[in-house]
Parts: sequence; structure tokens; C-alpha cells
Amino acid sequence: MELLPRISTPGWNPGSLGSSFTLCVVNTNENLRVFLETPVSPETLSKFYGVKKSSYEELFKVFNNVVWASDARLKREFDFYYTDIVLSDIPGLVNSLENKSGVYIGFSRS
Repeated sequence: MELLPRISTPGWNPGSLGSSFTLCVVNTNENLRVFLETPVSPETLSKFYGVKKSSYEELFKVFNNVVWASDARLKREFDFYYTDIVLSDIPGLVNSLENKSGVYIGFSRS
């Protein structure tokens, strides 16, 4: 699915994405697009973000360059909810990359 920002939402909360997810932020040169794979339902996510159904084909149409990936794994699911996790300025990082580049970030409780 694709996440669409809401102006009224006070900030990005990784806890709302579930204990296991893959996030892809892509610089299309016109805007930043955010794709998400998670077991959390679109209905639940729609309380925090705009949600648009999307497929891997849509992502691959946009993301046709080199992929940079990062993977963070925590030992316990408890740590995901009760440990401060700092993701510093991911949109700024992606915006600094070349056109049609992006960052994948995977989180898993396992």
C-alpha cells in the first residue's frame, strides 16, 4: 500500500506501522512516495495516514534505479513498543538522493 501524509497528523509514529514492516521511501523528482508492507490493516492505518492500495508493480514502475537497504532487528517485540527508536530525517535523506532513488527500511520483531 502507499501512505499519503496528512497535514493534521502531528508526526510520523513508527509504532503505528506494527511490529514488523517494510517501508520504502522513493524520490520521484516530483515528490516523495512512501510504500509500506505490513500486517496492519489499511483501516487501522487510515486513522493515522491517508492509505492508497498499491502493488509491487507500481513500486517497480517508479523505483527503477539502485536500491539502498537497511534492516534493523530488535530482540523482543516488547522493545519495539517500549524502546525509543530514532529514525532521523528519512525524507531528507531520500530527497538528497538522485532522481528515482530511495531507501527501504525493514523492521521485524524476529
